[in-house]
Amino acid sequence: MSDQSAIAKKKRLRRSPEQARTDILNAAEALLLEIGPHGLKLMDIAERAGIGHSLINHHFGSIANLHGELALEISRRLAAEIERLLEAIDFSGDVAQPIINIIFDVYARPENAKLVAWLLLANHNDQRDALSQQSRTIGAKLKLKLEQSGRAHIATPSLISGIQTIATMTAIGEAIGRQMLSKDVIDALPADQTRNWITELVLTKLEVSPTTGGT
Repeated sequence: MSDQSAIAKKKRLRRSPEQARTDILNAAEALLLEIGPHGLKLMDIAERAGIGHSLINHHFGSIANLHGELALEISRRLAAEIERLLEAIDFSGDVAQPIINIIFDVYARPENAKLVAWLLLANHNDQRDALSQQSRTIGAKLKLKLEQSGRAHIATPSLISGIQTIATMTAIGEAIGRQMLSKDVIDALPADQTRNWITELVLTKLEVSPTTGGT
Protein backbone atom coordinates (compact mmCIF):
# COMPACT_ATOMS: atom_id res chain seq x y z
CA MET A 1 0.00 0.00 0.00
CA SER A 2 1.40 3.39 -0.98
CA ASP A 3 1.83 6.19 1.56
CA GLN A 4 -0.96 8.17 -0.07
CA SER A 5 -3.30 5.18 0.03
CA ALA A 6 -2.48 4.63 3.70
CA ILE A 7 -3.26 8.26 4.47
CA ALA A 8 -6.50 8.10 2.51
CA LYS A 9 -7.53 4.96 4.37
CA LYS A 10 -6.70 6.58 7.69
CA LYS A 11 -8.80 9.61 6.74
CA ARG A 12 -11.82 7.36 6.23
CA LEU A 13 -11.61 6.02 9.78
CA ARG A 14 -14.14 7.37 12.24
CA ARG A 15 -12.42 8.73 15.33
CA SER A 16 -13.72 10.10 18.56
CA PRO A 17 -12.86 13.75 19.29
CA GLU A 18 -10.40 12.60 21.95
CA GLN A 19 -8.68 10.19 19.55
CA ALA A 20 -8.56 12.82 16.82
CA ARG A 21 -6.88 15.31 19.17
CA THR A 22 -4.39 12.66 20.25
CA ASP A 23 -3.58 11.73 16.64
CA ILE A 24 -3.08 15.38 15.73
CA LEU A 25 -0.75 16.03 18.67
CA ASN A 26 1.22 12.84 17.96
CA ALA A 27 1.60 13.84 14.33
CA ALA A 28 2.78 17.32 15.30
CA GLU A 29 5.34 15.93 17.73
CA ALA A 30 6.65 13.44 15.15
CA LEU A 31 7.11 16.25 12.63
CA LEU A 32 8.80 18.41 15.26
CA LEU A 33 11.36 15.67 15.89
CA GLU A 34 11.87 14.75 12.24
CA ILE A 35 11.78 18.13 10.50
CA GLY A 36 11.94 20.75 13.20
CA PRO A 37 9.63 23.67 14.04
CA HIS A 38 9.15 24.59 10.37
CA GLY A 39 7.34 21.25 9.97
CA LEU A 40 4.58 22.36 12.34
CA LYS A 41 2.32 23.64 9.59
CA LEU A 42 -1.36 22.88 9.40
CA MET A 43 -1.22 21.02 6.09
CA ASP A 44 1.82 18.94 7.12
CA ILE A 45 0.25 17.96 10.43
CA ALA A 46 -3.07 17.12 8.78
CA GLU A 47 -1.37 14.89 6.23
CA ARG A 48 0.69 13.07 8.85
CA ALA A 49 -2.36 12.56 11.09
CA GLY A 50 -4.54 11.47 8.19
CA ILE A 51 -7.15 14.05 9.06
CA GLY A 52 -8.73 16.93 7.21
CA HIS A 53 -6.94 20.19 7.96
CA SER A 54 -10.27 21.88 8.69
CA LEU A 55 -10.71 19.47 11.60
CA ILE A 56 -7.51 20.74 13.19
CA ASN A 57 -9.06 24.17 13.45
CA HIS A 58 -12.25 22.53 14.69
CA HIS A 59 -10.44 20.75 17.52
CA PHE A 60 -7.85 23.41 18.40
CA GLY A 61 -9.21 26.68 17.04
CA SER A 62 -5.96 27.67 15.32
CA ILE A 63 -2.46 26.40 14.56
CA ALA A 64 -1.18 28.64 17.36
CA ASN A 65 -3.48 26.93 19.86
CA LEU A 66 -2.30 23.56 18.56
CA HIS A 67 1.31 24.60 19.21
CA GLY A 68 0.35 25.62 22.73
CA GLU A 69 -1.43 22.32 23.40
CA LEU A 70 1.57 20.44 22.03
CA ALA A 71 3.83 22.35 24.42
CA LEU A 72 1.64 21.36 27.35
CA GLU A 73 1.43 17.72 26.25
CA ILE A 74 5.21 17.41 25.90
CA SER A 75 5.80 19.06 29.26
CA ARG A 76 3.17 16.89 30.97
CA ARG A 77 4.68 13.71 29.57
CA LEU A 78 8.24 14.58 30.60
CA ALA A 79 7.07 15.61 34.07
CA ALA A 80 5.06 12.38 34.41
CA GLU A 81 8.12 10.33 33.46
CA ILE A 82 10.20 12.03 36.15
CA GLU A 83 7.41 11.53 38.70
CA ARG A 84 7.20 7.81 37.90
CA LEU A 85 10.95 7.45 38.35
CA LEU A 86 10.80 9.39 41.62
CA GLU A 87 8.15 7.03 42.96
CA ALA A 88 10.53 4.09 42.50
CA ILE A 89 13.66 5.83 43.78
CA ASP A 90 15.57 4.45 46.77
CA PHE A 91 17.16 7.08 49.01
CA SER A 92 18.32 4.63 51.66
CA GLY A 93 21.90 5.07 50.50
CA ASP A 94 23.21 7.77 48.19
CA VAL A 95 21.02 10.84 47.70
CA ALA A 96 22.57 12.84 44.91
CA GLN A 97 23.27 10.13 42.32
CA PRO A 98 19.69 8.79 42.05
CA ILE A 99 18.31 12.31 41.61
CA ILE A 100 20.88 13.23 38.97
CA ASN A 101 20.32 9.92 37.17
CA ILE A 102 16.57 10.50 36.93
CA ILE A 103 16.97 13.98 35.47
CA PHE A 104 19.68 12.91 33.03
CA ASP A 105 17.78 9.78 31.98
CA VAL A 106 14.86 11.97 30.94
CA TYR A 107 16.36 15.26 29.73
CA ALA A 108 19.66 14.07 28.25
CA ARG A 109 17.90 11.86 25.71
CA PRO A 110 18.40 13.53 22.31
CA GLU A 111 14.72 13.38 21.33
CA ASN A 112 13.62 14.92 24.64
CA ALA A 113 16.30 17.61 24.43
CA LYS A 114 14.93 18.61 21.01
CA LEU A 115 11.43 18.87 22.39
CA VAL A 116 12.57 20.89 25.40
CA ALA A 117 14.57 23.24 23.17
CA TRP A 118 11.43 23.89 21.14
CA LEU A 119 9.44 24.47 24.33
CA LEU A 120 11.93 27.10 25.43
CA LEU A 121 12.26 28.83 22.07
CA ALA A 122 8.54 28.76 21.25
CA ASN A 123 7.89 30.93 24.34
CA HIS A 124 4.30 29.86 24.96
CA ASN A 125 3.41 32.49 27.53
CA ASP A 126 -0.17 31.27 27.92
CA GLN A 127 1.12 27.89 29.10
CA ARG A 128 3.90 29.21 31.34
CA ASP A 129 1.90 28.92 34.57
CA ALA A 130 1.00 25.32 33.83
CA LEU A 131 4.59 24.44 32.99
CA SER A 132 5.83 26.12 36.18
CA GLN A 133 3.29 24.19 38.23
CA GLN A 134 4.62 20.89 36.89
CA SER A 135 8.11 21.87 37.98
CA ARG A 136 6.82 22.74 41.44
CA THR A 137 5.01 19.40 41.62
CA ILE A 138 8.23 17.52 40.88
CA GLY A 139 10.04 19.55 43.54
CA ALA A 140 7.32 18.75 46.07
CA LYS A 141 7.51 15.01 45.30
CA LEU A 142 11.29 15.10 45.63
CA LYS A 143 10.95 16.87 48.99
CA LEU A 144 8.49 14.23 50.19
CA LYS A 145 10.76 11.36 49.15
CA LEU A 146 13.70 12.94 50.98
CA GLU A 147 11.62 13.43 54.11
CA GLN A 148 10.34 9.85 53.97
CA SER A 149 13.91 8.59 53.78
CA GLY A 150 14.94 10.57 56.87
CA ARG A 151 16.64 13.34 54.86
CA ALA A 152 14.36 16.21 55.86
CA HIS A 153 17.43 18.25 56.84
CA ILE A 154 18.40 18.57 53.17
CA ALA A 155 14.85 18.88 51.80
CA THR A 156 14.99 22.68 51.78
CA PRO A 157 13.46 24.70 48.92
CA SER A 158 16.80 26.25 47.97
CA LEU A 159 18.65 22.92 47.77
CA ILE A 160 15.87 21.15 45.89
CA SER A 161 15.48 24.03 43.41
CA GLY A 162 19.23 24.21 42.97
CA ILE A 163 19.57 20.50 42.24
CA GLN A 164 16.62 20.59 39.82
CA THR A 165 18.03 23.60 38.01
CA ILE A 166 21.67 22.62 37.63
CA ALA A 167 20.90 18.98 36.75
CA THR A 168 18.20 19.84 34.22
CA MET A 169 20.23 22.55 32.50
CA THR A 170 23.30 20.34 32.32
CA ALA A 171 21.39 17.32 31.04
CA ILE A 172 19.77 19.31 28.24
CA GLY A 173 23.07 21.03 27.46
CA GLU A 174 24.89 17.73 27.20
CA ALA A 175 22.31 16.28 24.83
CA ILE A 176 22.53 19.30 22.56
CA GLY A 177 26.30 19.64 22.93
CA ARG A 178 26.92 16.04 21.89
CA GLN A 179 25.22 16.86 18.59
CA MET A 180 27.22 20.05 18.04
CA LEU A 181 30.75 19.19 19.15
CA SER A 182 33.31 17.35 17.07
CA LYS A 183 33.52 13.57 17.20
CA ASP A 184 36.99 13.77 18.76
CA VAL A 185 35.67 15.83 21.65
CA ILE A 186 32.68 13.56 22.21
CA ASP A 187 34.72 10.36 21.97
CA ALA A 188 37.07 11.65 24.66
CA LEU A 189 34.16 12.16 27.08
CA PRO A 190 32.86 8.97 28.73
CA ALA A 191 29.10 8.57 28.49
CA ASP A 192 28.43 9.17 32.19
CA GLN A 193 31.17 11.71 32.86
CA THR A 194 28.98 14.80 32.87
CA ARG A 195 26.37 13.39 35.22
CA ASN A 196 29.14 12.15 37.53
CA TRP A 197 30.68 15.62 37.66
CA ILE A 198 27.30 17.17 38.49
CA THR A 199 26.78 14.56 41.20
CA GLU A 200 30.14 15.50 42.74
CA LEU A 201 29.15 19.18 42.72
CA VAL A 202 25.81 18.42 44.37
CA LEU A 203 27.45 16.23 47.00
CA THR A 204 29.88 19.02 47.78
CA LYS A 205 26.99 21.44 48.25
CA LEU A 206 25.17 19.00 50.53
CA GLU A 207 28.29 18.48 52.63
CA VAL A 208 28.95 22.19 53.23
CA SER A 209 25.35 23.34 53.52
CA PRO A 210 24.45 24.75 56.96
CA THR A 211 21.30 22.58 56.86
CA THR A 212 23.46 19.44 57.01
CA GLY A 213 25.58 20.69 59.89
CA GLY A 214 28.64 21.40 57.77
CA THR A 215 30.80 24.48 57.95
